[in-house]
Amino acid sequence: MDRREFIKVGGVGVGAIALSGGVGAGALLTTACPSFDTGGLLSWTDDIVSSLKAAQPLLTSLGVPNIETLVVDALVIAKDLRDAFAAGIADNYVKLYDQLDTLFVKVANDIGIIPIALRVPIEAALALGNIALNLIANHLKKTVVSTPGATSQVRQRARQNSQIAQAVAKIEARADEKPWGKMLRK
Repeated sequence: MDRREFIKVGGVGVGAIALSGGVGAGALLTTACPSFDTGGLLSWTDDIVSSLKAAQPLLTSLGVPNIETLVVDALVIAKDLRDAFAAGIADNYVKLYDQLDTLFVKVANDIGIIPIALRVPIEAALALGNIALNLIANHLKKTVVSTPGATSQVRQRARQNSQIAQAVAKIEARADEKPWGKMLRK
């Protein structure tokens, strides 16, 4: 990450923390200054959980339909992904990431029915999780999906399993996005 990207990511993170009030500064620092190791993956997964938990009471109070179920499911999958990272179970990384990203995007899309004045704090809370999802995708793309030299085991399995192929494509697409993704475009 070059200096310009660091400033952009850091600025988005500071805005998210200032608006959400529920996400800690430690989460921002780990997100803005990633280390590509298991500790970074665990921290980024914790950032996703923090952003969902920060948005959850706001979403619940506004009565967005089915949002509570999506958030609870995303929190369960985030915990499973964290456990897979901690245990070093590479086979589960891609599938769990795909499920978590899908749910996170659904939550982000479902807030579109909320009036803009009420939506801003929720988008700010979710922005940090979106950045963390991007950082995880970058790491998975570099270390699990596209290992240098021989074709990775994940790519070999993706040729035989369309679900894994779809998950790999999603990881590559997310890794190629800007860290803040589509959350802050209007």
